[in-house]
Amino acid sequence: MKKNQVKTYKTLTNDRHIGIVRKFIKTRGFGFITRKSDGADLFVHSRSIRHTGLESLEEGMEVEFLEVQSNRGAEAKDVRIVNKTDSIENTQNQKKDFDMINDSYSNTKLNEQETGIIKQWNKERGFGFVRRALNGKDLFVHAKSLKDGLRELEIGQQIQFRIQQSEKGEEASNVHLLKKEQ
Repeated sequence: MKKNQVKTYKTLTNDRHIGIVRKFIKTRGFGFITRKSDGADLFVHSRSIRHTGLESLEEGMEVEFLEVQSNRGAEAKDVRIVNKTDSIENTQNQKKDFDMINDSYSNTKLNEQETGIIKQWNKERGFGFVRRALNGKDLFVHAKSLKDGLRELEIGQQIQFRIQQSEKGEEASNVHLLKKEQ
């Protein structure tokens, strides 16, 4: 966002939603919450949790939040942990299980060719997310990974890519558009 741009929010309803923290990148101060009612992913920034005394969230935490619509899409605001004691204990157990599964899965799948559909793309910042056809999980994709003269992607486009490990986690690399069959 540019310096002189004002970020505007529109609260969709006053209803609070329940979700699970899918991913939170502590070093970047943001992550994603999956809403339990419909599986939708919402962006969450650390500003939305600081009022609780926390600086970050852990994967697997159950949270309650308001949904707002910004110029970047759906975001979670006023995020609160549903049951702090249970959530922290469950999160630690889930994280151990997740890490074991993720490590074994990742080691066998790195650099394999996959396909997916672009779920989200931010033209200004040059990144987005692809929903993997293999398992339905979202994967980060950056403009620097685009090949064949591609400069940006559009929501709904089908792509082919490889998975690489970066310092921030797995991401799509060597990204090509899939040719539409006619």
